[in-house]
Amino acid sequence: MDDPEVKERIRSEVDIVEVVGRCIPLKRNGVRYWAPCPFHREKTPSFQVNQTRQTFYCFGCQKGGDVFAFLMEYERLTFPEALERLARQVGITLGRTKLDPELRLAKDRILQLHEDLTGHWHRRLLDGEEGKEGRDYLEKREVDREVVRSFRLGWASRSWEGIGKWGSDHGYDERILEKAGLLVRKEDNGSGPYARFRGRLIFPIRDIQQRVIAFSGRLVREEDKGGKYINSPDTPIFLKSKVLFGLDLANRAALEAGRMIVCEGQLDVIACHQAGIRNVVAPMGTALTEIHAGQLMRYVSEVVLCLDSDMAGWEAVRRGYQVLIDREMAVRVGVLPEGHDPDSYIRENGADAFRDRIGESIGYHDFLLNHLIGVHGCRDQAAVHTVIEGMRDAAYRVKDAAVRDRLAQRVAGVLQVSLDAIRRDFVSRSETTRSREIGQEAGSTEEPVELPDIHEKALLELVLWHPEAEWVDWLFQHLDMEWIRNEVVRVTLEDRMECQARGCPFEPRRVLDLLDDEPQLRSFVAGIVTRERKVDNARRQLEDILKSLRRRHLEEELTRIRSRIHQSDGGSVDHEEYLALRQMARQGLEPLADT
Repeated sequence: MDDPEVKERIRSEVDIVEVVGRCIPLKRNGVRYWAPCPFHREKTPSFQVNQTRQTFYCFGCQKGGDVFAFLMEYERLTFPEALERLARQVGITLGRTKLDPELRLAKDRILQLHEDLTGHWHRRLLDGEEGKEGRDYLEKREVDREVVRSFRLGWASRSWEGIGKWGSDHGYDERILEKAGLLVRKEDNGSGPYARFRGRLIFPIRDIQQRVIAFSGRLVREEDKGGKYINSPDTPIFLKSKVLFGLDLANRAALEAGRMIVCEGQLDVIACHQAGIRNVVAPMGTALTEIHAGQLMRYVSEVVLCLDSDMAGWEAVRRGYQVLIDREMAVRVGVLPEGHDPDSYIRENGADAFRDRIGESIGYHDFLLNHLIGVHGCRDQAAVHTVIEGMRDAAYRVKDAAVRDRLAQRVAGVLQVSLDAIRRDFVSRSETTRSREIGQEAGSTEEPVELPDIHEKALLELVLWHPEAEWVDWLFQHLDMEWIRNEVVRVTLEDRMECQARGCPFEPRRVLDLLDDEPQLRSFVAGIVTRERKVDNARRQLEDILKSLRRRHLEEELTRIRSRIHQSDGGSVDHEEYLALRQMARQGLEPLADT
C-alpha cells in the first residue's frame, strides 16, 4: 500500500467524476462539474470537480484533493481503506503483505467465502423453503423485504452438516471453514466438525468497505436451545471488539446529522433504518471499546446512547460514557420507557415518536443523576453520599474544569448540599490528577499551517497550471531555492525539477501525494489544480515574480548584515558585503530578463 506506483495506477484507472457522482449529483458546466458541497451547507454550488486534473475543490470551505482525499473526507475512510475500495472497483489486486503472505492469502480466501455464503443464505431466506421460519419471524417483527435486501439477511439451515456439504460443493475445504469459524470441531474428536450457525436468522457483519467479515445468528423459536445470539469467533479478518454493526450504512447519515445513535442489537439498527433513521450502529455483543470510540470520532463529536431500559442497559450506558468521554466526545442518553428497546418502541409507537425521544435525549450527567436518585433516593445522608460518590466518579473523567464546575453546581442544587463542598470534591481533586495530562496536551499543540505569500502562490500557480511550458527551463536556470520560504512551494518545485531531470512528465496531482499528512495544505494545492486556467504572458509574469522574490531575499540579507555590523561595531568585510548586496538590490533582476 505504500508503493506510489500502485497508488498512481489505481488513480489513473479511476474517474473521479464517476466516484463523486455516485455520492452527490454533479452538473456539467463546460469541462468541469459542479454541485452543492457535501462538506458544508450552501445554496449556491461551489464544489467543483476537474475531470482533466482528476481533483475536486470547494470554493466555500476550501476542502480539496484527489479521489482518495474525497473518499477519506466523504466517508471518513483511512487511506488504506480508500485505496482498497478503489482497487476493488477497478479490479486491481493489491500486493501481498511481505511479512506473512500465507496470512494474507487466508484473509482473501475467507473474505470470498463469506461473500459466497452470504449470497447463499440470503437467497434461502428470500425464497427457499427452509427460510420460511425466518420470513415468518421477520414478518412478525414487521421487517419489510427491502430492508432484508439492504442488510442481506439470511437463513442458516438446521442441518448439523449442511455448511460442510455446501463448502465442499463450492470448493471450500474443512480447514478454511474452521478458520472462518463456520465449522466447530468437537473436543473429543469422536466425529466430524459441525456447523456453528444452525436454524438461525443470519445477520452479515460488514466492515466500512462493505465486505462481509463475520456473521451473527439469532434464534427465532423460543423452544430452541442455545444463546439467543451467537457471533462468529475472532478470525484473521474479524475482531468483535473492533466492529460496529451498520457503520457501513450509517456513516454518511451520521455526518449529516452531526451525531451517531448507538443501540444494543442488530434488530434495533434494522428497525431504525426501516423508520428512515440511518445514523445508527450497534456493538457486537460487547460494551463500547476505545476502538469503537475512535471509529465514531471519524464521523461525529456527539453520541446518543439508546440502549435497553433495564439494569444491563443502564450499566452499558455507564461503560459507554467512560470510553467516549475519554475521547472528549459529547454523550447523551435516549431514555425509553421501561421494558422497551428501539425496535419494540418503534413498532409500538412509530418512527416519529422515536425521533422525538432522540431529540429529547439528555446529557449523560443529568441521566446519571436522575438514575442514581431513582435507585438510592436522597432523603437521608447515606443516600446523598452514595449519589455524590456516583457523580464524582463521572466528573473525574471530565477534563474541562468549567464543565466540572457546572456539574458541581447542578448536583449541589438538586441535592440541596453545600456547593463549596461539592466543588472541593469534584474540582480540586480532579484538577490535581489532570494537571499532568493537561500539560502534555498543551505541549503537543500543532502549529498553524503556513500558506504561501502572494508571490510564491503566483509562482506555484504558474508551475501547476503550465507544467510543461517552454519557459520552465528558464525558470530553473534563474531560480535560487533560497528565495523560497514556503515548504509546499519548495516541495512542488523540487518535484518538478526531479521530473525534468529524469525526462518524465510532471503531473500536478503528484504534489497531492506529498501532502497526504497535511489535509489543509493538500486542499490549498487542490484548489489551485482544480481551477486550472491559461495565463496570458506567463513568461513575463514569471520574470516579475522572480524579481520580487529575489528583491525580498536581498532585503532580508541586508537586514541581517546591518544587524551583524551593529553587533560587531562595524567590520570591513560586513560593510563590503552590505554595499554589494545593496547595489544588487537596486539593480533588481534586470540581468536575468534575457538568456
